[in-house]
Amino acid sequence: MQHKTPLQTLQEWYAQQPQLFKKSPRNHPGPDNYKNTSGNSFHSVKRIELTGKFGEKTAFDVRYFEVQPKGYTSYETHKHEHVIIGIRGSGTLIAGSRTLDLKVNDIAYIAPHQPHQIKNNTDRPFGFFCIVDHERDKPRVLD
Repeated sequence: MQHKTPLQTLQEWYAQQPQLFKKSPRNHPGPDNYKNTSGNSFHSVKRIELTGKFGEKTAFDVRYFEVQPKGYTSYETHKHEHVIIGIRGSGTLIAGSRTLDLKVNDIAYIAPHQPHQIKNNTDRPFGFFCIVDHERDKPRVLD
């Protein structure tokens, strides 16, 4: 990607081949907007939809998440599986009874119904791709 963010690369691709997209790629404003939930189930997380929301005919979606320092995703479970690929910084994946440290180029698989959460206990953002089924259930937030 030649030192560009995933969104910048997608926007350049859209400018060159807009017929491949239903909508133009855009950034979601600010952190803490990755879910519309009440309470404190997550903190300082940003999500950017890279594929799946623009009319592509794939069976999967690719999203970019960025967890800011001291931030965390929801501790949740769901029926669908997904894959996480670290691309910036480092973070910690809690998956069932396991805790895994993730860094750039690390890949983690999260099985269906496996409780999981990602935390960033560092002083730099942790960015990762998350690949999920296009048709999927809504997560259930756990305590």
